[in-house]
Amino acid sequence: MKLYTINDLSNKELIDVLKKNIKKEMFTNGLEKNYTWEDRNNPGNLFKILAEGRYIKGCYYIIVDESGNYVGSGGCNEYPYLENTALIATRTFIVPQYRTEALIGKILLPPMIESTKDYENVYMTFNDCNRAMYDFIVRYNNSGRIGSLNKVKLDPIWKKFYGVGIMNIYNVPQWTLRLNMSGN
Repeated sequence: MKLYTINDLSNKELIDVLKKNIKKEMFTNGLEKNYTWEDRNNPGNLFKILAEGRYIKGCYYIIVDESGNYVGSGGCNEYPYLENTALIATRTFIVPQYRTEALIGKILLPPMIESTKDYENVYMTFNDCNRAMYDFIVRYNNSGRIGSLNKVKLDPIWKKFYGVGIMNIYNVPQWTLRLNMSGN
């Protein structure tokens, strides 16, 4: 896998990778409006966010496989409404066929954590559509178990986060994890 970075819409080649590979039919929960080129005028859309410069103080990461196919992406950025605060795993999307490979923890989170190390507060947010993921991580960190059979193995990087409940981020109630800055 290769990891590329962008901060805005200026890298036409990588923007084309996103445009051509994030398709409405990949979504079943109505969130396509936040990711597809066709919905770029939606206030929360990835392309609108890139155009408005949210990732200038941060970065948007794009994963492609060895053949150059889009695998997923996600960003980290300074959050301007709380002092010394950054958000990670923003507008994160992994194509369905790669979702069981734990790429967020293996590929995206390490450089995001590194790039936000100077912030006092680093948060990862989840809306109601993906609250199960928030609950999953909180349960894993509270009990060390994920399910009754405990067959799923999470990357240890997830142990660096703890749940703080709901916070209003960009005027939207979000289930929020905070990065434990001590690294424990």
